[in-house]
Amino acid sequence: MSFNIVSHTADVAVELTAPDMQGMLETTTAALRFLIAGSTNLAPATEAEIMVSGDSLEHLLVRWVNELIFLYDARGQLALSARRIQIRSGADGHRACAQVMMCNTREAMLQPDSDLKAATFHNLAVASVDGGLKATLVIDT
Repeated sequence: MSFNIVSHTADVAVELTAPDMQGMLETTTAALRFLIAGSTNLAPATEAEIMVSGDSLEHLLVRWVNELIFLYDARGQLALSARRIQIRSGADGHRACAQVMMCNTREAMLQPDSDLKAATFHNLAVASVDGGLKATLVIDT
């Protein structure tokens, strides 16, 4: 699993690779943490359960990112890592549920490296490659 920040005209783009969709959400969480806090050492304070759904894997990924951005913006809770990720797929779409380690950024007095607004569907495709998944996610700043 890995992520790479790539240049984008007005926003930020992240290339993500993972062995499966659980890994994709885990990697996306790590990428968001890096975009917001850089390499700042942050200690987890709480654990939260996060659930999102989408009618496609792309929709699921965007909803996941936007939920994490909301928690950061509205509550000052930065997702540090995701674990015990469960993905369920069926006729009604996909659902993800995970335990996420959170840090209270207001208590940590974190000065964010970037101002993230929302994940977009711009050229987004979760594609199968070399026995895993790959996606390039664009986030409005």
